[in-house]
Amino acid sequence: MSLTELQYVHLTQDRPDSIAVLTLNRPESANAFNQKTIESIIKNLDDVRSLNSSNSNCRALVITGRGKHFSAGADLAWMKQSQTLSAEENLAETRRMAQMFENLWTFPIPTLAAVHGSVFGGAVGLVGCADIALASSKAVFCLSEVKVGLHPAVILPYLARKMPAGHLKRLSLSGRTFSADEALNYGLVEAVVPECELEDAIKHEIEQILLGSPVAQRAFKGLFLEMEAHHMQPGDYTAQAISRTRTLRSAEEGMRAFLEKTDPPWTIKAGFLENFRFLKW
Repeated sequence: MSLTELQYVHLTQDRPDSIAVLTLNRPESANAFNQKTIESIIKNLDDVRSLNSSNSNCRALVITGRGKHFSAGADLAWMKQSQTLSAEENLAETRRMAQMFENLWTFPIPTLAAVHGSVFGGAVGLVGCADIALASSKAVFCLSEVKVGLHPAVILPYLARKMPAGHLKRLSLSGRTFSADEALNYGLVEAVVPECELEDAIKHEIEQILLGSPVAQRAFKGLFLEMEAHHMQPGDYTAQAISRTRTLRSAEEGMRAFLEKTDPPWTIKAGFLENFRFLKW
């Protein structure tokens, strides 16, 4: 059985636009990830990212987990096995794990996490790296590393970009579980919905994303990363960014459509996801 499942939802018959869905696929282990899972996720992200692939018009990426839980984080059997590795082997493994989170954080198209069940350890990092995280009201989160003698490390910079330092320290030092509503209050997720409405909430979020120009969305994500490199300080790089975007064909088409009160060329009408299920519980 594949440790992850990548599929594309094609949005229309006459255009190549699609949504990528990456499903963690180890339900018998609460979708805990090991080195093979990490390599599979990295490969899947690379496949979607590739501009030379047949899915170059992919408009968004959804990450979810099969079965009762989003993910229990790192597989404890794998973590125990890592104690037999040399220092160099251990570092190589953890660097690949760090690469997985970095690849998701820097992903060029909008990313969404559909979160349900348990979200423990490193899985909290996956949620934190998504642009938009929607959680079931029954979801339970935990930075559980300290309970097994470890601590959050490679996920910490990404969580710190979303969560206040005081809450992040409290959760990391105690390993206490926290609810979806608390995750919303901490800034880890963007919305909490009843579990029965999570599917529809994801579909609605995608429909909203599809109203925007994919070229502008990619440019925004690139600018946001550049802004991080400038420590969120203003500078001439922002003027350069918008001046580049203003000269693109997509901006011309968008402005014309707005003035003429017509749909821009990237518009896809709602309803295409009616019969598709993102969540495989």
